[in-house]
This record gives sequence, C-alpha cells and structure tokens, in this order.
Amino acid sequence: MKYFFIFIALFATFLFSSCSDDSPTSTQENHIEAEGILLVTGNQNYLKIFQAKFDTTLFNKISLNKNENIIFNVQLLDEKENLIALDTNDTDHTLDWVISDNSIVTIEKIEGKPWAFKISGASPGSTFIEIRINHEGHPDFKTPLIPIEVK
Repeated sequence: MKYFFIFIALFATFLFSSCSDDSPTSTQENHIEAEGILLVTGNQNYLKIFQAKFDTTLFNKISLNKNENIIFNVQLLDEKENLIALDTNDTDHTLDWVISDNSIVTIEKIEGKPWAFKISGASPGSTFIEIRINHEGHPDFKTPLIPIEVK
C-alpha cells in the first residue's frame, strides 16, 4: 500500500509539472499580451477587433474583387487599446494565419515586413481567416474568424 501512494504522488508530480503551456526555456515577458488587432491598408484603418469584438465603425469583413490585392499592416492592441510596439527584428514572434478555403483567397508574407501580408482574391466566394501571432511555434494571439468576400 505504501508503494501505491508513492507511485500516485510521483505520477501526480509528473502530470502537473508537464502539462504547463510555458516552455522551461521561455520566459513570460517574451509573450505578446495582445487584446486586439488593427489591420491598416495605406494610411487607413480597415478592420479592428478588440477583445474578440469587431469595431463597427470600420469594416467588419475583408472585401475584394477577383485578382485584386490588398496589403495589410498588422498592429496589435494592448488591454487599453493602445498600440503595442512590434519589433521588426523579432525572430521569436511571427505573423501567421489560417484560411478556411484557400481556393477563394491567397495570402503571402511581404518580404522585409514581418508584420504585413498581401491578400489576393482568387475566385468569387466567401471564406474566413484567423490571424495569429506565434511565439516560438505556438499562438500568443488569435483573432476570431474574419469574414472575407471575393466578388
């Protein structure tokens, strides 16, 4: 019976110490604590999401025509909706996305601009994108699904 309790204690210690999302080699201060995202094209704010809610004073979807391209710069917002300074030399954090239907749009990174992307209308239809800010391979921030319409 004594060995059974020792086994349970060791198992519980292993279980609780190995289920943490934090890597032992990364520190908490390396994570981006974003509460929102702002997509900017040219000098115009295009789409804003804060605490998973779309700002209704701007666009609430991405609309473009077939064969049209839009370049977006990504800006992140903190808990007070202030812009978070993004380091262009940061190699620990990367911009990424998940597209629901790759036949509707394509997305490419912009060379030399780690916080920008180009979206292109491939065929008419609707799809969604989830924008992510990854830290060492796992998302620190994810948007809700953003609707995209190609005409």
